[in-house]
Amino acid sequence: MSMGDNCTQETSRKTVPRTGLAGRMRVWMAAQGNKPFTPADVSDGLDVPPGKGREKVSTVLRDFTRRGEIIPEAEKRNRRQNVWRYRYNSGWKPDRPALLAEKAYKAMRIISFKEGFALVDIEKSTGQGRNYIDKLAKDLLKAGHLRKEGYRRRTGSCGREAVYRVVNTDRFLLEVMK
Repeated sequence: MSMGDNCTQETSRKTVPRTGLAGRMRVWMAAQGNKPFTPADVSDGLDVPPGKGREKVSTVLRDFTRRGEIIPEAEKRNRRQNVWRYRYNSGWKPDRPALLAEKAYKAMRIISFKEGFALVDIEKSTGQGRNYIDKLAKDLLKAGHLRKEGYRRRTGSCGREAVYRVVNTDRFLLEVMK
């Protein structure tokens, strides 16, 4: 298998079949109200058989925690290991894609007033994923709103990274940020 084949396998994650587990978990957790639960409670409540199914439940719980949809609480059982319980965050709302793009555009415009920026700067300032920021930058380059100014040393690792700048900040504000 060549390197290109491996790369396309990793990026084609959209082909993973959806089982509806996250949606079922969300409904079950919301029904618990403010009552704390463990991963085993979720698995038992959804009749997930032991084995890989329960491992998947734990993985999905990490995703829920990262998004802020559930709140972890550590309960000390013994000296060495905590028992994690979770509570569903009923006030959680998903981020809308338009708001995510607006955050990235605003960061690009603000940073570009003083200096060029690398996409990692936008990633750090907005907390968004690099793939999404790469896509936005590619579209902005194609439309002529960004230009590549050169390269700089990568911070904390080897190599170099591209440096971008907003071509016209006023036009960027009117046409992109609307």
